[in-house]
Amino acid sequence: MIEGELYLNDQKVERRQIESFFDYESNRNIPRYIETLLSGKEHEILIDNISNKLSYNTPVYYVPNDQFFVMGDNRNNSLDSRFPEVGFVPMENIIGRVSIVGLSFKLGKVDWLPFNFRLPVALRFDRILHKVV
Repeated sequence: MIEGELYLNDQKVERRQIESFFDYESNRNIPRYIETLLSGKEHEILIDNISNKLSYNTPVYYVPNDQFFVMGDNRNNSLDSRFPEVGFVPMENIIGRVSIVGLSFKLGKVDWLPFNFRLPVALRFDRILHKVV
């Protein structure tokens, strides 16, 4: 990642903006994009405010054979391979591919607990059976 843009093998990955995603938790729109990988495969991503500088500018990663570098679709708010807590994912840990969202819930914060905890408070009907690109 260089200035919030994804690079693969020293080539910038093209992206185009599409309609925003409405985030019910913050009650605001988040910019949404279609990113086109070098293979031609497309996927949706969200680019929220720059809340984590490590996710905005990263070092170069060299991924070992039989391992994967994974990135979340909510680019600036994802705990993924860019962070040491996750790192590369061994091939034997991959069990499938997500193709559809079954259920999606709006989460509400539980303020009376001493740690950050959220509970499902409502269904997000616009996301039920949503195809993952």
